[in-house]
Amino acid sequence: MSAETTLSDARPAARVAHGCDDCGGRIPPGHRYVRQVFVSCGEIRTYKAHDLCHELFLDSGEDGEDWSWECGWEALAEWWQNFVEVVGSAR
Repeated sequence: MSAETTLSDARPAARVAHGCDDCGGRIPPGHRYVRQVFVSCGEIRTYKAHDLCHELFLDSGEDGEDWSWECGWEALAEWWQNFVEVVGSAR
């Protein structure tokens, strides 16, 4: 039997700001994010993350063994630049 059971996996738009469980950054209202509710060790937990942070986690093999800081930071920098441009143009 698996130690974790996923109860829900969604990509809603944030109604309020959330913290990303992967990078610790801010998920602003209106932006889509990964939201998973799961049972781990008998406790219900919620995971929230930027789409990119979640994708980087999945690309790492979910155990971090294949994680490349160089590739990860390049992808994160590109995402951040796009995010800043989108937010800046909305003002």
